[in-house]
Amino acid sequence: MTIEYVKHHGKDARLVVVDSPYGFLRCVFDEGGVKEIRTEVREKRVNRGVCAFRSKEHLYKKECASCGGGTQVKVFACEKHERCTVKKPIDGEAVRESCSDFKETSQTE
Repeated sequence: MTIEYVKHHGKDARLVVVDSPYGFLRCVFDEGGVKEIRTEVREKRVNRGVCAFRSKEHLYKKECASCGGGTQVKVFACEKHERCTVKKPIDGEAVRESCSDFKETSQTE
């Protein structure tokens, strides 16, 4: 999420952008509240298989603050990046869905 201070129709405002692999939400706020909302959904990606650099078993689970509802995300060992997750970035770990070092293997999840 990014927050910027911008001019919106000549008034001071805040631009909040929430970006994810699935799309983004853009909101402009001023002292009177929400002035503009725009969303964009990205094309659904085909899930990648299992990466050759990732451990077979997860090391631990960590709560995903942006997922809500106490969702736990599995964190795996990674030969290239030390730690990784499958879809959600948690504390800066690499993410399989967007990793440039991804190398598919025949291993199944």
